[in-house]
Amino acid sequence: MAESTPVVQDELVAPEVAAAPASEPAPLFSLDILSTIKLAQNRHGLRHGDYERYRQYCTRRLHRIRKSVKFTHGKNRFQKRTLDLEKISDDRYLLLVLVQAERAWSYAMQKKDESTGGGVEANPRAHFHMVKRLSKAAEYARQLADLCNAKADPRTVLEAEAYAAWMNGMSRLERRQWQAALTDLAKSRTIYEQLGKLSDSDSQELWRQRVEELQPSIRYCNYNLSGGRVTSDAEPKGIAADDDLRSKLDSVISETLKKQSENLREISWRGRKVAVKSDRLRSSILNAQAVAYEIEQADTYDKKMAVFDKMFGAYNDALNLIRDELAASASAKAKSTKLEAQEDSLEFLRTYVSYQKLSSTADRNLVMVDALESRFKSRSDGATSEGAEADKKRARPGDLVRLYETLIQNMAELDDVKGGVEDVSESKLIKAKLASFKAIRCYYMALTYSANSKPREAVALFDSASDQVRAALDHHQALGNVAKDIVSKLQQVQGDVKARKSEVQARAFVEAIKAREAELKAAEPKPESTEAAIEGGALLQHLDEFDARFARSGELIAFPPDFEPVKCKPLLFDLAGTEIAFPDIEARKKAKSSSGLMGRLVGGLWSRS
Repeated sequence: MAESTPVVQDELVAPEVAAAPASEPAPLFSLDILSTIKLAQNRHGLRHGDYERYRQYCTRRLHRIRKSVKFTHGKNRFQKRTLDLEKISDDRYLLLVLVQAERAWSYAMQKKDESTGGGVEANPRAHFHMVKRLSKAAEYARQLADLCNAKADPRTVLEAEAYAAWMNGMSRLERRQWQAALTDLAKSRTIYEQLGKLSDSDSQELWRQRVEELQPSIRYCNYNLSGGRVTSDAEPKGIAADDDLRSKLDSVISETLKKQSENLREISWRGRKVAVKSDRLRSSILNAQAVAYEIEQADTYDKKMAVFDKMFGAYNDALNLIRDELAASASAKAKSTKLEAQEDSLEFLRTYVSYQKLSSTADRNLVMVDALESRFKSRSDGATSEGAEADKKRARPGDLVRLYETLIQNMAELDDVKGGVEDVSESKLIKAKLASFKAIRCYYMALTYSANSKPREAVALFDSASDQVRAALDHHQALGNVAKDIVSKLQQVQGDVKARKSEVQARAFVEAIKAREAELKAAEPKPESTEAAIEGGALLQHLDEFDARFARSGELIAFPPDFEPVKCKPLLFDLAGTEIAFPDIEARKKAKSSSGLMGRLVGGLWSRS
């Protein structure tokens, strides 16, 4: 009996150990930070700029959250409690820190209004208080990002990093730390841009508004860093150099694509939904969408072209799969209503994929146009390089004309795509882009004629380009300037047209003067001396004459100036002095006075008498 007891105990203990459940990983919380704060701000005062009302709301909500999670600082006596990772068992703890940051930020904005009420920093004490509260808000935002790194999903982590970078950038902006503020704000903007691309169409407008709110602060930092000069938005890339955030963004993209692949059972486009039954077709469409995210991360022209090639390969695979399924359906002997409906769905999918491929082709051509225009502008500004490679990469207006003709063809094909219910706003945007590309093409055609010494045709094309640019800008203004990059390019072309047209007209005037002078010279030949004088004349020397002699040499003023005779001071030589007899003047000399003591006394007495 004594020997069997340990065996019985081992048998009882072993099942318990084996049946013990394995420790499961803690669930990751999710919190929509931007949508949460925007909804609260619009409902509680910030729609009218009332920061005090929003701060009071944050205080009340903070108290409610503390009571709901039982995380108060004592009942009768204040006892501060710290929020540790072990205590976080609900996403309300993350919301608690977020509301604390919002309360500190709203208080800082309230003090900022008070400090600038009577002028810039009219109340220095309020300004100092505002800076302290912004620092506190940045501290809470950083705490939220740290908690999300440990307890939240990758998307919430990225959103918390963007929020913390924005809050820290605003704090540094008020402290006039321009470079550090620019880095934080650019990082926040980049994350918000990428998250906006990963979100659905309903929430993309919210992300776009957030990016637009960051733009003035970024431009202000650039302005101060450049010494008061207005510069372009040449700010840091944000997360390009941050490997940790880069890996987090990649994980969010892969997770989003995985969810889309699970949910991509149907495609909704132009008011119609079509089921995607083929796994291979679904995979090809998702691969093309995944490659689209890589284009923004490519930092060189060659990398972008390689990404576009991958995208077109995925779209071609999808089109080939649809074509094979249509061929198999067409080869079926018995036709049925179900088979006809399947063919109709496949035709709609082919139209959808073709439309997406055409849109990507237009985007690729725009990238090529931007690269070629940058080389053309650098060449026009006088930046030249040496060697055969420079001749190979030299940009000419004719090359840009051909690229814009390709873009015009792409827009025309997109406008001709039929399928489902036509989107009126999308059709108007395509027509606005079509008008824009035609106007810019006309501008480069004018430059081509100008380079080929055809000023009359160039001036006519410049006039036409100016009219087309105004019409295209009216199209975009009616749409609310959605395509801002194209609008900015049109505005730049509008200014360049005036300058180029004036230049061509001046050259045409000179050419006309030269032609007229040649005709007069052939009709009435002038003497050689006169010709030499005309050839060497400068405009400044003949201001009282209307003559074209300056057109030959291009001289406005002779430099170095010619020597001119200057009148010298006259020299007088006494040549007749030896021949003149001067009169005797001995009688006019004074008598020599006595120099003794008696002489001086007699002289003195005489002078008194």
